[in-house]
Amino acid sequence: QDGDTSVRSTLASCPALCDDNPSGERDPVLEFTVAGLPARAVDLHATLKIHSWQAIATPVTAFPASGGARSTGSWLDRPELGPSLGTNATVAKGANTWDASAAVRGNGSYSFALVQQVHPTRVYWASRENTNAKIRPRLVLTYRLSDRQPSPPASPATLSPAATGSNAGASPTA
Repeated sequence: QDGDTSVRSTLASCPALCDDNPSGERDPVLEFTVAGLPARAVDLHATLKIHSWQAIATPVTAFPASGGARSTGSWLDRPELGPSLGTNATVAKGANTWDASAAVRGNGSYSFALVQQVHPTRVYWASRENTNAKIRPRLVLTYRLSDRQPSPPASPATLSPAATGSNAGASPTA
C-alpha cells in the first residue's frame, strides 16, 4: 500500500529513485487465496489482472512473492521474490495482465509483487479497498475438468507381526 489506504485506495510502484527520493522505491504486493478448485481441475491457467489509471511507458515485471502481502511497514520486511512471471513493456490505462500460471498450482495462498523498471515517479494501481469492485486486483483462473476421476488416497499398508520380524505377539501396525 502507498500510505494511508483509508484516504486512498491505491497501490504504487516506483523504482529506487522515485520523485527525487533515492529511497523512494515501492513494490506493491498482492495476496490472493485460491479455494474451491476441484480435484479434477487440469490445464490450470492463472492471470494476474491489475488496473492502472494512466498509460505510462515503463516496463513492469510481476514476480511471485513469498510470505504474503502483510508487512510491518519496514522495507526490510518485504517478501522475497521468486523467478519473473514476465514483463509488460508498458503500463496500459485500464487492465494490465501477467501470466501467473507458473506460480499457481492449485488451492492455497499466492502473493505477487510488481517491480517498476524506470519512469522515476509513481505508477498507481487499484487496490482491493477501491470502491469500484470492477477494477480491484484479480487472479483469474481457468481450467478444464479431467474426464478421469481422481484416484482415492492410498490406504496405509498393514504389516502382520510375522512380516516385521520382531515383536511376534504385537498387533498389526500401519
